[in-house]
Amino acid sequence: MIITRSVFAAEPGLATPYSAQANASVEHLVSTDVTVRADYLFTRGIHLLRTRNINLLPLLSGSDGRPIFSPGRIDSRFDAVYRLESSAASTYNGVTMSLNKRLSDEFELLASYTLSKTTDDASDFDEQPQNPYILRAERGLSRQDMRNRFVVSSLFDLPIGEEEKDRRKSQNQQNLVETLFGHIEAAPIFTFSSGRPVNVLTGTDEERSRAYPFASRPLGFGRNTFRTPQVVDVDLRIVKYIPYGERRRLDFVTEAFHLLNHRNVLAVNAFYGPGTTPLPSFGAVTAFAAPRQIRFSIDFEF
Repeated sequence: MIITRSVFAAEPGLATPYSAQANASVEHLVSTDVTVRADYLFTRGIHLLRTRNINLLPLLSGSDGRPIFSPGRIDSRFDAVYRLESSAASTYNGVTMSLNKRLSDEFELLASYTLSKTTDDASDFDEQPQNPYILRAERGLSRQDMRNRFVVSSLFDLPIGEEEKDRRKSQNQQNLVETLFGHIEAAPIFTFSSGRPVNVLTGTDEERSRAYPFASRPLGFGRNTFRTPQVVDVDLRIVKYIPYGERRRLDFVTEAFHLLNHRNVLAVNAFYGPGTTPLPSFGAVTAFAAPRQIRFSIDFEF
């Protein structure tokens, strides 16, 4: 048995990817230090990269209704000719609503919600189509699609309340309470986002297209029709500082990442299996985000 080699080649006249954008914004001043804003963004990605095998003969009919490629090749010197080409495209539509309270009364707040949709027919150059000659069938959600994203961040300068500060200044003393609980900054960040699309695969080369990584999807599944679970995250930074003059200060910093230690899923097993019934391992979690981390540091600013 003679096994012919496969080659990789770039498309002649490979174009440089670029994007075209359009956006609109409106902002309204609610009060002296509070604004609300709405933004719409449209982005079209053009000449994006993909890889496909261009050395295949026409499809034959398979026994299960799935078409398969003939074992023959257009260029008999090679098994697969993987061509890197700039034929992919993407579309992004997103609306963001935000509320911004500027720092006043020792409190600052920024909240935003984004509703968006990203579609493409190839999310990266290593992604190959199930059928290299019917690229329109690859149009679907992008790997980068994040339908919902909600973020709230704030800054607290403790203790809160100008009256309490003025009272202490009038006393012209720095008592033990102020030493312990004064000059503290707290900055929490809360994030919620939808999961990412996952391309469900059989785990084998059903069409005999020589695509690698595998591109064969179970019958009835479109591209990127499965999702990872939602992501919930809370980070917190607390700084206790001791001022020295007008510009210098000593900071005692505590930073907590993934404070709630929520089990955020990064990846799942996308291999469904070749049959009509999924494998027991299909959808099992294969990667989590980092667990809770707490970091301490001492900084001197001058």
